[in-house]
Amino acid sequence: MYILKPFFYDKFQCIGKDCPYTCCGGWVIMIDEDTYKRYGQYEKNTKRRIEENTTYNEEGNFHTFKLNEKGVCPFCDEEQLCMLIKEKGEEALCLTCETYPREQFLTVVMEERYLSLSCPAVVAFLRDLKEPLSFVLEEDGRAIDDGLGENVREEERKEIEDLYSAIRLDMQIRDRILNFLQDREWPLWFREYFVSYCLQRIEEAHQQKKENEVHALLEKMIHPLFLERTMEALGSIHKEEEKQFYQLQQIAVEFQAKILSVTYYDKGRSRVEASKLFDKNASIDYGEYKEQMAEWAAEEKENFDILMEQVIAYQWMRYAMEGWTSSYMVDNYWEIICEQLLIKYFCILYYAIHRKINWENYEFIIALVIRALSHGRDALKIILENLKEKEILSVANLFWLIQS
Repeated sequence: MYILKPFFYDKFQCIGKDCPYTCCGGWVIMIDEDTYKRYGQYEKNTKRRIEENTTYNEEGNFHTFKLNEKGVCPFCDEEQLCMLIKEKGEEALCLTCETYPREQFLTVVMEERYLSLSCPAVVAFLRDLKEPLSFVLEEDGRAIDDGLGENVREEERKEIEDLYSAIRLDMQIRDRILNFLQDREWPLWFREYFVSYCLQRIEEAHQQKKENEVHALLEKMIHPLFLERTMEALGSIHKEEEKQFYQLQQIAVEFQAKILSVTYYDKGRSRVEASKLFDKNASIDYGEYKEQMAEWAAEEKENFDILMEQVIAYQWMRYAMEGWTSSYMVDNYWEIICEQLLIKYFCILYYAIHRKINWENYEFIIALVIRALSHGRDALKIILENLKEKEILSVANLFWLIQS
């Protein structure tokens, strides 16, 4: 079995009490069945505290921790350390707490492993990285079970082979798009725009699993001559910065409830800091925004563009193939675009509030936005559909949204 992972995967360590945006609050913390049974074997007082601070989800058939009045896990102490671990050791961790921010899934003959950028400690790995993001491929010696043994019925075999064929096509599209997203011969805004154009053009052929047609379209579009002509045509269009500003304001409003839902009164004051950003979004006008953006860009834009390239490339690798809508590759990319737009916009708003911004602020804003958008896919789907209906999320309009 092959394992694919980002170059920093094995270096990750939870920073616990030093985390500016702890994972111990703001969202559902599911307790797996084995862990809950183990809790039932604890001594009377500990068992009683757990029972008083958990609830049963009948629809999902699992238990969760009840968040306290601060929106934090009741077993998270004032230092942001887990009281259950202090008492019982690492064995007290439920599967959710044990694995986060680690994520993994299988793609035919490969296990892909990631660390979620919703964790500030993961974002920190990008701090001094100037080159394009890289991934490590290694073999771990495990045998590959492709499910196509001798005893598999012909109908099942055909279904499995079709599934593997679809996964391989998705991986080929993902890799081709990743290479273009990291091609610094082209400005970042153009790469962001052009990927949306490519995904829209191949969408029908992709849904019909027409592999040859998909590759032919990509070959035609991601060709230096076609790219040069497209870049030249876009370069002659007049920018509408005021239109961009009002649409960014509207996008922030659309996501406000979803983002605030993953904040709480932790040591890093995530609820307070996020609320300040939304208050500024409501009060800032175009004149102030333009002035603050210019000052921020003069200090930050070059390094910020490299950071955003890495975030977009990483999120594309992680989410491109996640099938949650019928047009999943397109919608996964729209999610990533919304993340990028909100991250940049919030960084400018933060700068407008404080007249400065440091790396810890970038870590928090990136983790905040990605945590909010990646959590609760049904709510995300509704927001994306609303933005599409208003024609804010469209290939044509994206050109206006991502202009510097």
